[in-house]
Amino acid sequence: MCGIVGVISKDGRSVVGDLGNGAHFLQHRGPAYAGLFVIDPVHRTASLEKGEGLADDIFKPLVQLEGDIGIAHTRYKTFGSGGTVNAQPFFDAFLGLSLAHNGHITNVEQIDGELGSRGQALAANCDAEPLLRVLALWIEHFRGQDPSAPEKEIFFKAVAEIQQRVTGAYSAVAVTPSGLYAFRDPHGFRPMVRGSRIRGDEKTVMIASETLALEQNGFTV
Repeated sequence: MCGIVGVISKDGRSVVGDLGNGAHFLQHRGPAYAGLFVIDPVHRTASLEKGEGLADDIFKPLVQLEGDIGIAHTRYKTFGSGGTVNAQPFFDAFLGLSLAHNGHITNVEQIDGELGSRGQALAANCDAEPLLRVLALWIEHFRGQDPSAPEKEIFFKAVAEIQQRVTGAYSAVAVTPSGLYAFRDPHGFRPMVRGSRIRGDEKTVMIASETLALEQNGFTV
């Protein structure tokens, strides 16, 4: 059991506070590790911070980070090893793609073998990384087929491949420099909810593992 949060603001406002608050109310889902990833499209910067301990302790020093798209995670280890290297989110710098998940991927050995046949290897011992790597491979595949296709079209096709090729129970949030995405396994075993919040001209969307994170931060489920 882990906690996942994704936030996107449509007015350029920083989402770090909402990510931290969302993770705070999902701390019970993962008390061992926490992390966040935010993208600032205006300044073309990306920040990944994660570590061992409670979300509040890890996120409080990060309030000055800028970024209007981001994801956060609280981890309870059910697969793999401990250590900060296995904390989420994971980041693919080549694609500017970051992902965090709640769940258990059951065919990690198969994915690792297929990556090995491509001359690649997993860098961590957490099943979120294989999920990210499969997603990245199919994004690259469909982008190569049609470089002019909209990002969301490519992303949705890649998720469809994941749902055919990655086994287990999972829900996931992912971000690119231009979007926030969320998806689950075909059976929808792991929980995930969506909410929105409008304050004046500001509109923000949050994805989370539980409605608690939404409601406590002023989002309508």
